[in-house]
Amino acid sequence: MKQIRLFKVVILSIFFTIQSYSQGCYYPASFSYSNNSGTVSFTNTSTYISLSNWDFGDGSSSNLNHPSHTYTANGMYTVTLNLTYVFNMGVYGSFTCYSSTSNNIFINNVISTYGCMDSTSCNYNPSATIDDG
Repeated sequence: MKQIRLFKVVILSIFFTIQSYSQGCYYPASFSYSNNSGTVSFTNTSTYISLSNWDFGDGSSSNLNHPSHTYTANGMYTVTLNLTYVFNMGVYGSFTCYSSTSNNIFINNVISTYGCMDSTSCNYNPSATIDDG
């Protein structure tokens, strides 16, 4: 009789181990931005944010929820926000899902400052963004 009960427990635990459910993220990633002469302020408008990872499209990134980024050249940039959501389910563990969104932003008002960019030169200009040769 004890062997039969043990067998039932093993079968039930296998059944519950095999039964697994996955669910996508219900909360989509979203953001807005404002541009001030090439310095862009991003606002993460997503809900229930656990971790944010921004790719600004120019090789720079940030893990702040609401970062600012200064672009040094005019052009079109694809900004991507990747989110990780972690929900604590108490005794049932945790549930993690991911969501991302991208948006193309056009930067056309970066103010270029011509000057010498060589810091060892006597006419070095620390605010120069374009070397005048």
